[in-house]
Amino acid sequence: MKLFNYSVIKGVLLIIALSFSTYAFSTVYYISNTGNDANSGLTKQEAWQTLDKVNELSLQPGDKILLKRGDTFYGSIIINQEGNQENPIVVGAYGDGDKPLITGFKKIESWTSLDGNLWESTDSISSLSSCNMVLIDGENTPMGRIPNTDYLTYYAHSEKNQISTYSLSSSVNNWTGADIVIRTNHYVWDRRVITSHVGGTLGFENLMYQLNDGFGFFIQNDIRTVNVQNEWYYNPETGKITVFSASEPSDLKMTTIDYLIVPNGSYIVIEDLALSGANDCGIYNYLSNTAHHITVKNCDINYSGKNGISLRKYFLIIENNKVYNSNVNGIVVKNCKYGSFVRGNDIQNSGLFPGIGDGAEFCGIRAGNHNGLTVENNTIINSGYCGITFRGDSMTVKNNYIEGFCFITDDGGGIYTHSKNLKYGNKIIGNIVTGTSNNANKGTNNTLEYSWTNGIYLDQSSTDYEVAYNTAFECGEKGVFWGNSGRINFHHNTLYNSSVQFQISRGGEECKDNTIKHNIFCAKTTDQKMVKYHSPMEAAGNPIYNAAEIDSNIYARPIDDYAARPLGYNEGILTSQRINGNPENIFRPLSASYAYSWQSYSNKDQNSKMSPQGIDNLSDISILINPSDSVLTVNLEYPVIDIEGEKFSGTLQLDPYTSKIILKDYNATGVLNLNDLKDVKIFPNPCSGKLSIQLSNLKESVSVDIYDLTGKKIISQLINNQLDEMNLDGLDNGVYIVRINQGEKILSLKLIKT
Repeated sequence: MKLFNYSVIKGVLLIIALSFSTYAFSTVYYISNTGNDANSGLTKQEAWQTLDKVNELSLQPGDKILLKRGDTFYGSIIINQEGNQENPIVVGAYGDGDKPLITGFKKIESWTSLDGNLWESTDSISSLSSCNMVLIDGENTPMGRIPNTDYLTYYAHSEKNQISTYSLSSSVNNWTGADIVIRTNHYVWDRRVITSHVGGTLGFENLMYQLNDGFGFFIQNDIRTVNVQNEWYYNPETGKITVFSASEPSDLKMTTIDYLIVPNGSYIVIEDLALSGANDCGIYNYLSNTAHHITVKNCDINYSGKNGISLRKYFLIIENNKVYNSNVNGIVVKNCKYGSFVRGNDIQNSGLFPGIGDGAEFCGIRAGNHNGLTVENNTIINSGYCGITFRGDSMTVKNNYIEGFCFITDDGGGIYTHSKNLKYGNKIIGNIVTGTSNNANKGTNNTLEYSWTNGIYLDQSSTDYEVAYNTAFECGEKGVFWGNSGRINFHHNTLYNSSVQFQISRGGEECKDNTIKHNIFCAKTTDQKMVKYHSPMEAAGNPIYNAAEIDSNIYARPIDDYAARPLGYNEGILTSQRINGNPENIFRPLSASYAYSWQSYSNKDQNSKMSPQGIDNLSDISILINPSDSVLTVNLEYPVIDIEGEKFSGTLQLDPYTSKIILKDYNATGVLNLNDLKDVKIFPNPCSGKLSIQLSNLKESVSVDIYDLTGKKIISQLINNQLDEMNLDGLDNGVYIVRINQGEKILSLKLIKT
């Protein structure tokens, strides 16, 4: 018995020893600007100095590479070793202060003056074959181009490798060897080296897509294009850069390292670092076919010549990073499996200059060929093409805020996808999408005043999606667009103030088995459309409304001239289809009480509604949004009614990632409106001491409350006189809301405390 107990104890001790053995052999390495590569690197006092020393390591599971906060390191970190699930390899920070910075930028300190305001770096700066990022006076500055603005046009083409133009003649300037950047279609800028130039015909290697005559192009990557302030050209043969400047440049940096961190192994964590000035990608592992379980978190990645983060393979986590000023894409992930997340990232200014990437690039987040990837809680501001583009199965795009997209290419969207024949389906849930450019059609033969842009875009034959609780407003051409999509469950979405709020284009039999329920389609102006159902197919015997079950929606255009026509006359659906071979374009009011009504024609939307009231001024309609994870309390200047008919006065609350379209309530009972402002005054405003409140014709006392912008009541006072004062000495400087209450009457005014 004693022997048994001894054996058990011995076994337990062995297990404990084995479980901690990996920790016993893991090592922490310290790197500091004041260190020395001759040191051991094992303590802060014995820190190494350079990243080259780090790259000599043969790392083991659990090892950590810690860079000192506040320091700057030139170079890159390449990790070819493996961690494991319990003990990943970690690259992070130690100490206090700003995140340690890894940079690939070099500042040019010495210049040689050439003819015509051209300055060339005296020394060779880089050994790279290209330069994709230059900062001049702290600004991301593209290379020189011809023309300097706008685009040249090609009138003819041959295959995918030749164009003809009237704008360039080889007898004047032969552009062989320069780059051509060419618009092949609405969603692609392609880039190739010019291999021949004869007359007005330019040849190059095959492009990815077919050419379209009448589209645009420009020439770059040639010193002859450098002719206006701050344009530049990098010569890979000499490693020197030339810039056009009226005076000697004083602050020019160029990228000289392609990748700043390369995690080629598996089970690697990269955290709490700042990266700036990668010529290609800040973090990149496309050289590895086996890497998995890579985590990048709490990093700041700025000024990447191509992509901020570019990772592939299984179980990726990219979270809580700032990815700014990437010349192609902010974040690219590919071939991910279940358990991969891109979440909580702040991504700004991605792909705003054509001429670096090629193909359908220039996105905030670009995700392809995935199963089970989740993209959530990201903020994506200003993308050259799409805010988020994704393709795969079992993917979720949820609670993202996207503002500004399709700046340099169109036929895209804030959220774009193209996947069909899915096994499990994809979800687009709770996103808020807004803001696009009307200039993305430049370089195309589109002569319309608007670009082909959509808030949420399900491209041709996308199938098996749930699209729910999203908000798309001010998105250019369409709030949401489906192209021949099927088995889409589209519900509880709010679409507002785009040219067309919602459109389906049925181009084949795949567009069927859809559900469209509990959505809000609200046009702000009289030239906007709520819904358009379009089909070039023969509709006789198979009308377009057969593509979906449609009910319990709201069709609203409250600005209509409801004094001349009953409210609802212009609230409905535009159908565009073919009947017995003839095109038919009919606007159908929702209500069955009108001729040609949608309800009578389709027998759909029997429980749907129109505007709760009309308005006579566009300033009396607006949308409130909450692109955050917490409940938002909104202080109202006057009583409102939302587009669903619920009334509010004083305040209203918005749940996370929701929105509400509100109208000024013309029928509020006993409530002050804007016409009463002449009878109520607060002064001085801004105010630093005592605030005077003047109420004309006061017949009963009123309560005056002062709230901060979080909705917290700071001061409350009862006033019985037509002129009274409130002491603001205890208030911090800032903006407040003064709310005057008299029974059911409420008036809110803005106050600035100085």
